[in-house]
Amino acid sequence: MERIYKKENFVIYNNNCIDVLKNIKCEEIDVCFTSPPYNSIRHKKYKKYDDNLKDYYHFLCEFTDELLRITKKTVIINIQTNYYNRADVYKYIGKYNKEITRIVIWNKSNPTPSSLRHKLTNAHEYFFIFSKKKNVTINSVFMKDVIEFPINSIKIKGHNAVMNSKISDLFIEEFTQIGDTVLDCFMGSGTTGISCLKLSRNFIGIEIDEDYFQIAKKRLNELIENIQISFDTEN
Repeated sequence: MERIYKKENFVIYNNNCIDVLKNIKCEEIDVCFTSPPYNSIRHKKYKKYDDNLKDYYHFLCEFTDELLRITKKTVIINIQTNYYNRADVYKYIGKYNKEITRIVIWNKSNPTPSSLRHKLTNAHEYFFIFSKKKNVTINSVFMKDVIEFPINSIKIKGHNAVMNSKISDLFIEEFTQIGDTVLDCFMGSGTTGISCLKLSRNFIGIEIDEDYFQIAKKRLNELIENIQISFDTEN
């Protein structure tokens, strides 16, 4: 099985993220942007992963500590609370209350209504921003800490939780610089990597599922080919 694939401007690993992260030097990465599994338990979003961890809180803390160690500037982690994980997520917020500099709320414009009558519908997700600096800076003059985008309608075979590319584009464009190295330790189908390559950032991705790893590899290579064709055409 192929465990690592390298190109000039991206490297992707087919491995457990903790195993890879522990081999990265302190402050070797500029920015980390990732969206871990949500411990949704009943909802089968992934073909080969049951999304059912007994100690979700420890899972969150373990990779967060590694990301804070290896990152120079900013760590951004996207998490959605649900019936099963909310106690762990709220405990997590408490543990990192001094490290979390800001929280951006994603207001989903097309949330799935609750299956139970007269229940509040979960229509938002969090982006926890950990910054090595006191103040979080962005590249534009102004950005609200509440963003509104629909849930991604794109489904990739065996993966029903693909991030909306407009969201990853926004965060990569606002919180990173051209030439930065961005790491996503739950790469999935490679959406963060696509945003990085489009915006002239370097990308490191980690994905434990081999099928998703191969999908991401294919998508990233196709994008590079299209960029090169466009460049050759213009010149």
